[in-house]
Amino acid sequence: MPGRRAWAAGLGAAVLVLGIATVAFVERSRPSAPAHRSTNDQQALAFYQQGTAWLDQRTPLGGARAKWYFEQAIARDSNYSEAYSGLADVYTFYGIGNVGDYLPRDYFPQARAAARRALELDSTSGKAHTAEAQVKLFYDFDWEGTERDLRRSMESEPDYQGALQIHILLLEFIGPFDQAVVEAREVLRRDPLSKREATELGRALFFNGQFREAATQLSLTIERDSTQYRAHISLGEVYEQLEKRDSAVLEMQAAVRHAPASSRAHAFLAYAYARAGRPVDALRELRLLEDKNKNSYVPAFDFAVANLGLERKDEMFKWLEKAIDERSVRPYLMAPTFDPIRSDPRYAQLRARLHLTRAPAKRPRPS
Repeated sequence: MPGRRAWAAGLGAAVLVLGIATVAFVERSRPSAPAHRSTNDQQALAFYQQGTAWLDQRTPLGGARAKWYFEQAIARDSNYSEAYSGLADVYTFYGIGNVGDYLPRDYFPQARAAARRALELDSTSGKAHTAEAQVKLFYDFDWEGTERDLRRSMESEPDYQGALQIHILLLEFIGPFDQAVVEAREVLRRDPLSKREATELGRALFFNGQFREAATQLSLTIERDSTQYRAHISLGEVYEQLEKRDSAVLEMQAAVRHAPASSRAHAFLAYAYARAGRPVDALRELRLLEDKNKNSYVPAFDFAVANLGLERKDEMFKWLEKAIDERSVRPYLMAPTFDPIRSDPRYAQLRARLHLTRAPAKRPRPS
């Protein structure tokens, strides 16, 4: 995988560069930002804008409709770089697997191909650099390469929010978590009506151990739109840390209602049931995942979450190893939810497989 040999030597300096507050970093990039090419075909532009709007819904239907619109934009203008970037974002959306069960190897290679085509057409496109960064982040676990692409994106298009969003996810993987909070606040300040950005701020606060602030932020997000399943999952995790276990169950149940095709939601519900002293219900959810896995794909990471709640550590580590192999590991692994396994030597081995050679990012005293 790219960056393996340079990883240990380069990451410290890399994080230092990106660790500076995002707003200052972007402002430094602004004077040298090159002009990037778009399309002169107004119908292609309209298709692209429709695709972006559909993808922003973050639903299976939205993803499918977005893919169709981006493909129509490309059919109108085969040299339209941004349409290829949008198509890459669709494939990454599926490959991440939050909203449904999609095998990463079926989607991330397609995302990489579309992103590289976008860069061939316009090497100054911040969207194309961000599209490639997402593949390196979620599929390659190439933190240095992710950071490099995001820097190029910010230099090319300082006002493109997508690069800042992905940088927050990078920080949730490698830390520092307090910097993730700083940047999530800045991104939300730029787009205060974005439900996605509001959810990400809540999750960054959770990663940083600011549980009460996270609960407030996520509750406000859900109040605006109760269908935000990721906000429900994160709020459920927060309530678990606050020992409000019945409330945690309710949030995970809501996540299942709004993302019924997602094994991730069912896995976190199993986790919440187990932590609430309801092992029968937890095992029922786990059996649902096992039955589904007989005929279709279920992410290994989701089995790890369910087994974590049931305190089946050997099973959990087995599934985490498989999750690395199949590329279904996500930043949830670095959240407080997984803190109980940090002292286990197998956790350090997992981090080494993920090329995380530094000590785990520290959190302030939980609040």
